[in-house]
Formats: sequence, C-alpha cells, structure tokens
Amino acid sequence: MKLCAMRYAGFTWHHNPKSLELSSEKRVLSVEIPYCTDVVKNFGEKELVISGVGELYGEDCFEQYNRLKKLYEDSDASVLCLPNIPAMYAYFKKLKIEAYDKENVLTYSFTFVRENKKSEQKHYTNTYTVKDEKSLWEISAKTDTDINKLIKLNPQLMFIDELKENDGVCIC
Repeated sequence: MKLCAMRYAGFTWHHNPKSLELSSEKRVLSVEIPYCTDVVKNFGEKELVISGVGELYGEDCFEQYNRLKKLYEDSDASVLCLPNIPAMYAYFKKLKIEAYDKENVLTYSFTFVRENKKSEQKHYTNTYTVKDEKSLWEISAKTDTDINKLIKLNPQLMFIDELKENDGVCIC
C-alpha cells in the first residue's frame, strides 16, 4: 500500500508527522441506584481527536510553520487526509511550536477534531470513470472540481489516494 501524504484544506505536508494518534471514546453514563442494580447507558461516540508531532526542515522552516499557522487561523472544517486512514472532515483545533533545538529543524504539535455531521447520501447521475488516475486529487485537477466537493459526493471511497480503474466518481 502506498503511503499518502497528509493533507488538509489544500495544504500538503512535505514530511508526514513523526507521530500520529487517533483517539475516541464513548459517552457512557453509570448511575448508582440505591437498593437496586447500577444502570449503565451508552450515549454514543465522542468526537475523534487526531493529534501528533511533526518536524519542518530547511532554512525556511519558520515560513513553513507560518503557512501552517495561517491555515490553522483561517480554516473552517475541511477535508483531512491521513496516511492509510479514510479521508474525513475535521477542524484544525491546535497548533504549537514544541522545539527549535536543531538548526533548520522546527518541531511542532497539532490537533484536529473530526466533524461528526453525517453527510446525506444522494444519488448523482454525473459520474467520471477512473482511467489512469490514482487519486481523487488528480480527478479534482482534471475536472476542475473542488476536492472537498468530490469527497462529500463520494462517501463510498474509503481511501481517496487509492482509486481503481473503472471506479465511478460522482463529480456533481
């Protein structure tokens, strides 16, 4: 399996993070009732939190960080693509410089939170048949269609960087 690059709202990480953690938990309430058994109720899953640590390299590592910081400050929920994980809509929640102890290497940490809205499944008639393209990004460029729109229209695609020949992709 080809390891894809981490992407968010049009920004591509040149080096995938050193560490990546996905964590979620369930909302479980346990109520103790006197003289009776405890009552436990599952209220569903809390949001998925994606966090990690990465490094920016080169003489322009602070410029790279500032581009990332601008994305953090400006973006609303957008598509987050992680290596070997299905694409999702997420909010960029936290960005922090951790260290600048080596010359031309800046260590940073980040946190994303997945948007939990369930997109409505619709039937679309305008489809594109995959030929030589290997990713939704390539189809986005070829059809001049926004990548966020393509991902929303194609919830059946688990990995947007691994399309198969003759797959149908809804484009509008």
